[in-house]
Formats: sequence, C-alpha cells, structure tokens
Amino acid sequence: MAAWVVVIAGCSGTEPDDPAAFCAAMVDAAQRRSPVSGLDLQDPTSVEAAIAELATISAVAPSDVAADADAVARVYRAILETLVATAPGARPEVLRGFQEDFDTVSPAAARLQQYAEATCGVTFAPPPEPTPSPTPLDIVD
Repeated sequence: MAAWVVVIAGCSGTEPDDPAAFCAAMVDAAQRRSPVSGLDLQDPTSVEAAIAELATISAVAPSDVAADADAVARVYRAILETLVATAPGARPEVLRGFQEDFDTVSPAAARLQQYAEATCGVTFAPPPEPTPSPTPLDIVD
C-alpha cells in the first residue's frame, strides 16, 4: 500500500451527491500519520484503524466512485486482516496469493485517486524511490 502525500487545493460542492465528506476523508487518509498511511502490520490496533478509515472512505464516497471505493475497501480489508494474522516471515508468500485481487482492484484504486485529484484538489505524490545499495562495480578507487 503506497503512502499518500497530499497538497490540498480545496474541496466543495452543493449538489445532492456532495463530495465534501469524501474529500475530507481522502485528505485525512493522505496525511502521514493517518491509519492508512501509517499502517503497522505488527500492531493489530493499527490495522483495525486502517480498515476503519477505508470503510469511512467507502461510506462517504459519491455515487460516481462508490462502487470503486467499496471494492478497494473490501479487498484491502481482506488483505490486511490476513496479513496481521500471519507470521511476518510468511507474509510475502501470503501477499503473493492476493495478486489477482490487486490486479482486479487496481483500476478502481486509480479511479479513486483520479477523482480525488480532480474533484478535491488532492495531489498524491508517488511513493519514495528506494535507495539503492552500492554494488562492487559502483565503488571506484
């Protein structure tokens, strides 16, 4: 799950299917210390908080993205509940078992991100690139 970094440009609406609550929930989830962004699989309380945050996003999603929000929340809940109940050393293998679910829900997650960017003015930064370890070929005298 990627960490979200956000810049807020604004979010408002007055139509019956007002996205304001969704925008607020997405902004909250994108904060570095939010349950989703600060997820700790070693802490079941952290996992439960992340699941609750995803459920909130799903519950307040406007009709344009409600099905996508439900799909993302459902898949991530299953993944998180499984991972927290799995020994840390076995998690990579268990996670590989969810690859089809990831593939299925990725377009929905992308639509949620696009909606949040377009409607709420939220800009998601990509996750940081890992720092590569030097190899013997990188070391020059």
